[in-house]
This record gives sequence, C-alpha cells and structure tokens, in this order.
Amino acid sequence: MVRDSAIKKAAIFDQRLFYFERLKTTSFSSF
Repeated sequence: MVRDSAIKKAAIFDQRLFYFERLKTTSFSSF
C-alpha cells in the first residue's frame, strides 16, 4: 500500500516535470 502511493506520487511528479518541460520549450519557440 505504501509502495502504491509512492508510485502514484512519482507518476504525478513525472507528469508535472514533463508538463513544465513542454511549457518551457513552447514558450521558447514562441519567442
């Protein structure tokens, strides 16, 4: 159960990181 929540937390962190990276690249390309 603890491992499950850890995996979920890691997945959310990965999504956030991916979204941030994509946001950074899109903002760079628009400039």
